[in-house]
Amino acid sequence: MKALIKSKEQLGWTRDGKLSSLAGQWVTVETDSLFDNQYNIKEHNLRIFDGDIERIVNDARIGKGKCAYCGTLVKSGNKCHKYRTPEKVYGVDSSPNECDIIGINLFNEKNCYFIKYPMGFNHTLKFYKKLSKEPLKIGSYSLEFDGHWFTLSNSRKRFKFKYDGVNFINYSSCGFYMRKKLDVPSSVMTKVKNVLIEGVK
Repeated sequence: MKALIKSKEQLGWTRDGKLSSLAGQWVTVETDSLFDNQYNIKEHNLRIFDGDIERIVNDARIGKGKCAYCGTLVKSGNKCHKYRTPEKVYGVDSSPNECDIIGINLFNEKNCYFIKYPMGFNHTLKFYKKLSKEPLKIGSYSLEFDGHWFTLSNSRKRFKFKYDGVNFINYSSCGFYMRKKLDVPSSVMTKVKNVLIEGVK
């Protein structure tokens, strides 16, 4: 599993000089421990996040999940046996443990941005050229586009996101979170979606 670190320009300010020194390079992700939005880079003793990465190849999370109780990695369709000490009756496990009860959180397109978009997801600047030059007022909110990300904000709330036609891909310093809608009034949400789908007239 390999990850391509963003360029220095895309990274901007970084929390770690090591990360900046790896800008634009492919790094190998350690796969003994896997997460939905962060990655251990053993060779550089560094943890990176979705927001630091441009793309991923050979994603080791596909077809796997993590026990929601103990964190053990499990193949899809299997149960976690880390803390299994059940009584056995005729060779059949008869007493489920906490791992069985709580279950497995599978890595999938809903909770892992780079499983759904291994090459990343980018908008066509030409389609939003007008919006990139002048913010659009929608109620108390202002919608802007910087060529990569949309920002919808007012005096109390701020959302940085991409939109793939179905999901809002919200940005945070750690990772990307896909949501069907933003926490704004429905009238604002309707207008935002119209602009994202149809462009600015």
